[in-house]
Amino acid sequence: VVGPGDIIVGDADGVVVIPKSCEDELFAKMDAFIRGNGCFGKIAARALEKGIPMTQEPALAEMFARKYENPEAYWREYESWWAKWSQVEGYADVESSKGTAAFYSK
Repeated sequence: VVGPGDIIVGDADGVVVIPKSCEDELFAKMDAFIRGNGCFGKIAARALEKGIPMTQEPALAEMFARKYENPEAYWREYESWWAKWSQVEGYADVESSKGTAAFYSK
């Protein structure tokens, strides 16, 4: 359900509705969300380049599980997800790596 004042964001892959009641929290956590979501995309691009299904890549599989467990507010999970995975060998360079998070654009 979309209500007055809700934030609606969309692209070619779909639309997300953020309730107005979450607006303050969203803006407070926006940087962490963008950072984590961008790293998710870069990890996904690496996995696809290697021929690894995204659901079999450990970091991505964990985020998919978080999304499944909390579909209404999974965006809150990116900060803690990336805080964990950025410390894991093989992922520490993701954030500073060149490339695009737009893994679906090829």
